[in-house]
Amino acid sequence: MDALLTVPLVRTNHSPIGPLKNDGYTITWSNINPISTQGQKSITIRYVASGREKVRIENCYYPLAANQYLIINPKVVVNIANDNSSSQGVWVQVKFPDTSDLSFFPGPYIASKSELGTLLSFIYSCRDNFPLDENLLAQQVIDSTLKKERIVQKRVNSIKASKYSTKSEIFKRLILAENYIELNLKRKITLPELCEVAGLSRFHFVRKFHEAYGASPHQFILRKKIYLAHNLIMNERKTISEIAHLCGFGDIHIFSKVFRKIQGYPPSMLRTVRAWKNS
Repeated sequence: MDALLTVPLVRTNHSPIGPLKNDGYTITWSNINPISTQGQKSITIRYVASGREKVRIENCYYPLAANQYLIINPKVVVNIANDNSSSQGVWVQVKFPDTSDLSFFPGPYIASKSELGTLLSFIYSCRDNFPLDENLLAQQVIDSTLKKERIVQKRVNSIKASKYSTKSEIFKRLILAENYIELNLKRKITLPELCEVAGLSRFHFVRKFHEAYGASPHQFILRKKIYLAHNLIMNERKTISEIAHLCGFGDIHIFSKVFRKIQGYPPSMLRTVRAWKNS
């Protein structure tokens, strides 16, 4: 296990930008050290652009890889264990006028799969010279954080358990499986793999996954693969057969059948639409 490094939760002079004020909200970001949340009604978001980190929030460890982020609730102590000393990213703090009733699910989340993640990536890439109005960006981060939390809480509350703490613990495991799926869409993903990642038995994993996501793991994977294929068909100069292979389908006929079932039309029609748009 990596040695745990305690990072002091203090603001530094290493280029925090802001704070920015908008309708009672404040947003601050810093390249290097976590921004203090102790005694403040604020949340902190850690976005990792490159490398790997391990974040400990209270007694829970959250591994973060490149293109992932974690949401840290108010008044908690954060410890960082770096898997790679060269990891880079940004700490973003959002202070709300009143966060007494707000508690966010930490994650981790894949940045490229959400509006909030896209904004965090943008903040990191433009952190020294913002081309957009900073107050507008602050409001977008706030809105995206709340939007992401509504989606997450809907899934957490869909899990059947008597206590919220139990629901939360199960979803922490399920989100690890969801991230694993997102990162491995271009190959075959098996149920035993997902059970191992989530640390749940086959029976409990399948049942709880369906409760949270409204689909079986197999259905969820197929939908994600077809969504990926849709984007590749519209943006890549590859044949349908090549795209099917890239998305983990060994048979073009099976791919076309699944694509039509989920999208309502064959992949060849989408290629026709692309040709028409580019004409």
